[in-house]
Amino acid sequence: MKKLLIPVAVLTMLISYSCSNDFDLIEDWKDIPVVYGLLSRADTAHYIRVEKAFVDPSTSALELAQIPDSLYYESIGVSIEHINSGTTYQLERVDGASEGYPREAGIFANAPNYLYKFKIQEPDELQPGESYQLKLTRGDNLSEVTAETIIVSDMNVAAPITTIKFEANKSTNFRWSSGSDAIFFDLTLRLNYLENSVDNPNTFEDQAIFWPLAKNIEKDDLQDIGEYKLEDGDDFFKYIAFALRDAGNLTRDFKNIDIIVTGGDQNLFDYINIGQANTGITSAQEIPSYTNLSEGLGIFGSKNTSIKEGITLTTETEDSLRFGIYTKDLNFQ
Repeated sequence: MKKLLIPVAVLTMLISYSCSNDFDLIEDWKDIPVVYGLLSRADTAHYIRVEKAFVDPSTSALELAQIPDSLYYESIGVSIEHINSGTTYQLERVDGASEGYPREAGIFANAPNYLYKFKIQEPDELQPGESYQLKLTRGDNLSEVTAETIIVSDMNVAAPITTIKFEANKSTNFRWSSGSDAIFFDLTLRLNYLENSVDNPNTFEDQAIFWPLAKNIEKDDLQDIGEYKLEDGDDFFKYIAFALRDAGNLTRDFKNIDIIVTGGDQNLFDYINIGQANTGITSAQEIPSYTNLSEGLGIFGSKNTSIKEGITLTTETEDSLRFGIYTKDLNFQ
């Protein structure tokens, strides 16, 4: 029997939940590419991870996982084509560690960390709502591997507009519009404030904390909008109290809030939901894996992030931040 080990996040999950770190195959071995890549209009540099499943009839799969030659193709062509125009980007193999993306230590070898990269030349070069195709050419008379995604359009935050109010036992509404290509959203608030230094009380430095409000918010398909209701405004003050230590001699000044909306396409939506499926205490042993490749395993999808900056607090909310029961010891002025 041959042993198969498959790299990449979605397949590492299979290892974690299975009864064995080895998968026994009864069919003959074949080349299995494993891909992870998301295109985003918000990025100027794009990276695609391309690896391979590997087999050996006599060596432990965990031992093979630490050998880089077992993870990566020696020679492979990776390109992305804008289907409408035919514009093609040829991707270059780079070491992710040199690009600021080191691979975490774990089951698989973390050096080198090969990725395939291309850069766009103009802002908004990736066209929203249009299809792009990934192509992998492996040689050795193997078939070309393809996958398609539709570029997620920008989101436009419609509410709140300029100010935001958080009040105990009162809801706060967030609303944004999107293109039809975005299927679900994550909503995060960046809370910006100034903080002085203990050593130099007259010097204030910019600080921020991130509040992940909600994940996997499904879109209203009829109107192409996303919405989220924070049921209790007290959650704002509770989160700040949780995220910040008591001020001591520090002084803080709250500046504003940036609303960050990240949208994902259908491919990413399916990838996340299938990965979460059937993993509860009553689940079956086998965990499903998602792929939108013509051959192999993994995902080629799209996401996008839009930010509305500079939303200020109402006077009432500022007063509650200074004197309220949750944040009165944080020295907001």
